[in-house]
Amino acid sequence: MYLAHPARGAVAVTATAIVQANASVGFTLQTREDIMQSLSLYTVPGLKPLHSRLGHYLPPNLVPASEVSFSRARTWLEQCDRCHGGGSCKPLSQPYMPKRVMEIIASPSKNGSPTSIRTRLATATAPAPYAALSYCWGGDQASKTLKARVADYEQDIPLSTLPQTIQDALTVAHGIGLRYLWVDALCIVQDDYDDKDEQIAQMHKVYRGAYVTISAATASTSHEGFLQPRTQHRGFTLPARLDDNVFGNVLLMPKPKFRASGTATHEYPLFSRGWTFQEHSLSPRILIYGRREALFWCAQSTQRDGGAERPHWQSHDPYALSILSQGNLHDNTSAPPTHPHPHPAAWGALVEAYSDRALTVGDDKLPAVSAIAQAYADAHPEVTEYLAGLWREGFLEQCLWRAWDPAKTGRPGTYRAPSWSWAAVEGEVQPWDPGSVKEGVVVVGYCALVYVETTRTSSVYRFGMVKGGFMKVRARMRRVLWFNSDERRGGRYQPLNRAHGRDPAASDDELALLYQWGGKDPRLAVAIDVVAEWTPGVEVELWTLEVASWTSGDAEYPEGGEGLVVEAVVGSNDVFRRVGRISIESQEFMAEPYWFNDRESDMREVTIT
Repeated sequence: MYLAHPARGAVAVTATAIVQANASVGFTLQTREDIMQSLSLYTVPGLKPLHSRLGHYLPPNLVPASEVSFSRARTWLEQCDRCHGGGSCKPLSQPYMPKRVMEIIASPSKNGSPTSIRTRLATATAPAPYAALSYCWGGDQASKTLKARVADYEQDIPLSTLPQTIQDALTVAHGIGLRYLWVDALCIVQDDYDDKDEQIAQMHKVYRGAYVTISAATASTSHEGFLQPRTQHRGFTLPARLDDNVFGNVLLMPKPKFRASGTATHEYPLFSRGWTFQEHSLSPRILIYGRREALFWCAQSTQRDGGAERPHWQSHDPYALSILSQGNLHDNTSAPPTHPHPHPAAWGALVEAYSDRALTVGDDKLPAVSAIAQAYADAHPEVTEYLAGLWREGFLEQCLWRAWDPAKTGRPGTYRAPSWSWAAVEGEVQPWDPGSVKEGVVVVGYCALVYVETTRTSSVYRFGMVKGGFMKVRARMRRVLWFNSDERRGGRYQPLNRAHGRDPAASDDELALLYQWGGKDPRLAVAIDVVAEWTPGVEVELWTLEVASWTSGDAEYPEGGEGLVVEAVVGSNDVFRRVGRISIESQEFMAEPYWFNDRESDMREVTIT
């Protein structure tokens, strides 16, 4: 293929077109100045394709607020309505309407002028299709609904006072033919704590019941908006000649630059926020506005507003959108949703995906996942009591989470959850998966949960914040000395986190053996939750507490185990707080191969707060 370069007039620039099966035509253009640019070729809209491949894809739509864009979105929704029956991409089987919604009122156009809209707060509206907005606040919103504004807002909400993202969401909702939009800042009375508790308790219904969720993926604040023309991705037309002397014009557009997944938080901040995890996970259908295109995602299909390349940001929110595609948290069908893993592994996977998300207000750690917990309870009838982010069923296994990177994990400034809850730390956590014990039999008999309870801040909402909690267990315990070594492990900057096995009562022979291993007991691997809490190089006496062990065959001792690292609360002999997790591996060359089979272990009944 030969292309005429627009800046050089008759001077031709040659390029090799690459054609792949079921893909676009694309190539890398190189000028005499050795400037490289990866491009995709499309048919110029309105013209006949020069080649069958060039007619396969629409070029990216660079005007997201256009009627063309809204028409495509309406088509996607209508196709889903028509073809997907009663599947999991449908809203709730029983019609649901939030307590308050923003009603969109259109004024008839005059003399060909565009239709204008206004909005007001509608209360106790009969069930009707509505859109929900998923977006980043990025700070306080001056126009949020307060008790003093409710009466005025029920008459009119001045559009000019609303952040641009909410204005854009109103435009999209109207453009796709909906009369109502739900936005948290406007539809929840922000200075009425009773109303907030009531409405947050309904969040799982708000997003599951929405006709579609509008996702402002690129806006880091509510003031940025997401319907701006995408001029930075604008292409250009060039005359072209195919090898068989077919002449015409083609449209060239720069391909998106693929970047490491770590840039997702910068380019698509919505996918890094805590509240939006449940919004994406629970929505039956999502209309996502990215930097180059709009993408429609339902449980059975994916559509996008032009472009041949898969949006690289699609992979930045993989877990939430995979839940959507599997319908794991939806109860639209008579049969309960399926999950590739049973409880509690299924819950652990959700916690792991959510825990890495950022929250502007740290106290939202539990409320921001409460709708997920409610939906999980609906989908898993075997679970009963919810305890600060853990379920009573499989409770001890859920306590065996570990901080993904202890060097980057922190503590909140105020009390948020008991120390045994993953909500008690800031940072990503990983659950313990019993399935990782290959060809073994998990034994939990050495540790027994005697009692557990939490005290909620709200008497009406069981999935919200807590102001206290403790558990009482009966388990084998053993002292250990640990220090923050600040060493590197596995190529990542984090403390080594291995226990010093020098028990104060250890024999000289045992100490000599341990010093052969650099002073570390080879049976132990300790993962401290928050390294910053400890002074580097200072030995601290802690306690290990066995939770689970396993063996296979007729072994005389367990082959491995998992447990907690706890610290005694000052002034008490039987009250502790969790500070880490321990993994145990038996070593046959030692006199006591298994850590808790040693004579220094005691069976104790203790409280962990």
